[in-house]
Amino acid sequence: AGADATEEAAASDPAPPFAAETAASGRASCRSCSAAIGKGSRKVCVSVWARGGRISASHHLACFMGGLRVELCPANRGKCKHSGATFVKGAPRVGYPTSSSDAVAWVCLESAKALFPALVAKGEGWASDRLGGYAALPPGKAEEVARELGGLTSTVSPLSKS
Repeated sequence: AGADATEEAAASDPAPPFAAETAASGRASCRSCSAAIGKGSRKVCVSVWARGGRISASHHLACFMGGLRVELCPANRGKCKHSGATFVKGAPRVGYPTSSSDAVAWVCLESAKALFPALVAKGEGWASDRLGGYAALPPGKAEEVARELGGLTSTVSPLSKS
């Protein structure tokens, strides 16, 4: 019975589509800016489908956080890359860079709220109003984003590539 409970918990808590880690070597290059990611630097590894399988695309933590954007869903199409929830037209969603600087995947606000604290805790001077596209949101939707993600503010230092 214990194995069944563990499998159910794993199924209800999906694997995150990206994770922050420390670069073990200096061989990786950032998919956003193409610069090398130095050994010991903080990076974000994004799991993406490419070339018939899953690959891990690396980004400087600052490039990844700088590439985050928010928009209103243009249609009732697509699903959150974390929870699998269907997007609803007009609802805010958060995009993150994947395999290149212009490729974006989307997560719902609830998933963003669950996934981003681990990145923001790295001390990178991030706040929800720094999301690309935030200023273009209608006031009510901007307030919704600020309310959902507003607690994820870091005032440690400005974004920098390390």
